[in-house]
Amino acid sequence: MMQEWTNPYNSFNSYKGLLYRKQFDGIISGNFLPPVEVNIDPCNNCNLNCIWCNAKKIINRNDKVMMTTEHLLELIDFCADWGVKAICFAGGGEPTLHPYLSIAFERCHDLGLESAIITNGLFMNEEQLENIAKYARWIGVSVDADCPGTYEKCKNVDKFDNVIDNIKKLVDLGSREVTFKYLIHPENQYGVYNACKIAKDIGVDCFHSRLISTRYLDNKEYNDCKDINSNSVEDTFDFDEINKQFDMCRKLDSDDFKVFTIRHKQDGEGNRRILFNKCRVSSLLCMFEANGTTSICIDRKGDVETMLCRHDNVENIRDIWGSHYHKKLIGDIDPKTDCSKCTMNVYHEILNAYEQDLFCKNFP
Repeated sequence: MMQEWTNPYNSFNSYKGLLYRKQFDGIISGNFLPPVEVNIDPCNNCNLNCIWCNAKKIINRNDKVMMTTEHLLELIDFCADWGVKAICFAGGGEPTLHPYLSIAFERCHDLGLESAIITNGLFMNEEQLENIAKYARWIGVSVDADCPGTYEKCKNVDKFDNVIDNIKKLVDLGSREVTFKYLIHPENQYGVYNACKIAKDIGVDCFHSRLISTRYLDNKEYNDCKDINSNSVEDTFDFDEINKQFDMCRKLDSDDFKVFTIRHKQDGEGNRRILFNKCRVSSLLCMFEANGTTSICIDRKGDVETMLCRHDNVENIRDIWGSHYHKKLIGDIDPKTDCSKCTMNVYHEILNAYEQDLFCKNFP
């Protein structure tokens, strides 16, 4: 495995799963603790049309859904009371399209919850941008391009310069941690190094790049998206060139600019790394979708097979969490056949090692 970072103590290292011993004990005993983090999708609208969108079946519905501000704040209040540590606002869509997202960040801060956001960087207005810069623990901006032409080809809008300008504003406002994100797809695979240089030049804290799953490129959902966008994509990667660019990017790493070229969740050809047979660690996270669905998996948005309950009545969540139904829902998942990717894959390996006491945990 090629080098992914300079300092292993970072938020992109999946071995941070070692921090969640109490949650692992709960999983092993069958007494699930509240999730460490909750993902909230405030809306399922989007102002882009990315060729790799993993939420196409949600966003392309005729009924665009947006949480009421009252319910969004109610969910945040519930999470704080439940014992959740952090909330990430994401999508389902583009979270900044919710007109009162700024208030949600303020509420998290007031309740002692850490907050973060994954965004396309096309903020609604200056006030929203400033508020997120003020309160977010980290801000991940999915740029995925190194120039306007590639951006428009991949996202079907001409907004590259707007996004770069907004990232500069986040930096100037003193945001705690801004990450320039670059998902590698056959259409943008030759722009990784140039994008990394841009990221360093505009002063972000981190550059994060990884490959889209080759299995995702092959599945029906991706092919449907490809047809919708009328793009002819040759689903192949030039791995030698990508690895070469990764090596060049790593040379830009410095004390104030961290480069993360993530490959540990895939093999050398971009295939999923699935070294476990059962989904067990999903209870570390919980997903509140804009349409009222509470899902156990952040990678399978809109999938009825991972729907735990509705969150219209927030107490439903507390009642069903860790129930027999919850455990059966998890147990019915076959990671090797049911999932295009698994954000939590290494956490499963850590749990298995912890359960078998391969670390000899009582001997520091």
